[in-house]
Amino acid sequence: MNLNHIAKKPFLDHFYRTPVMGQLLRAALYDSGTVMDNQIVGSRGVLRFNTELQRAQNPQLNLAMKTVMDVKKNGNHITAILSISDLIQLGGYTAVEYCGGPSMIFKMGR
Repeated sequence: MNLNHIAKKPFLDHFYRTPVMGQLLRAALYDSGTVMDNQIVGSRGVLRFNTELQRAQNPQLNLAMKTVMDVKKNGNHITAILSISDLIQLGGYTAVEYCGGPSMIFKMGR
C-alpha cells in the first residue's frame, strides 16, 4: 500500500456508507476556484468557514464539508495531519476514482 491509498481509504469507506461523491467533487471545484485580488489562487480550504458556505448558496457543500471534517477527525494517521484544503481536494480525487475515473496520484501539501 502506498501513501495515497492510505489517505484515500477513509473517503472510500465513507462512500460505501453514504454516496456523497458528487458533493465532494463540487466542493473541490468550488474551493480550487478561490479568487483573491481578481486572481484565481487555488485551493485554500475556504469552505471551512460558515460565511463562505452561506455565500456559495449550495446546501450540498455543507454535506461535503461534514464529510471532510468527519474524515479529518475519525480518519487515519495520514488524514489527521493533512490540511482542510488537502482533504477537500483528496475527497474530489477519490470521488473521481470511485466513480470509475482514472486513478490519480495526489500530491499532498497545500
